[in-house]
Amino acid sequence: MNILIVEDNPGDILLLKTALKESSYYNAEVNCASSILQSKEFTHRNIDLVLVDLGLPDSDGVNTVLAINELYADSAVIVLT
Repeated sequence: MNILIVEDNPGDILLLKTALKESSYYNAEVNCASSILQSKEFTHRNIDLVLVDLGLPDSDGVNTVLAINELYADSAVIVLT
């Protein structure tokens, strides 16, 4: 499984990575991006799951969800609040 975390808070990223390691997703490939722009770097990969924060430096709220859905239309998306 390939997971993309789109989050700009390093503490939250660490928390998510720790939770994933302690779960059944231990062997998942986890990539991180701190903005919508940076998340575009991973569109060439087969991302199964996107964990995305609503408030990012270059997007906020519904616009964040719309942008991620456009970039990763075939991926499951979980919004973090």
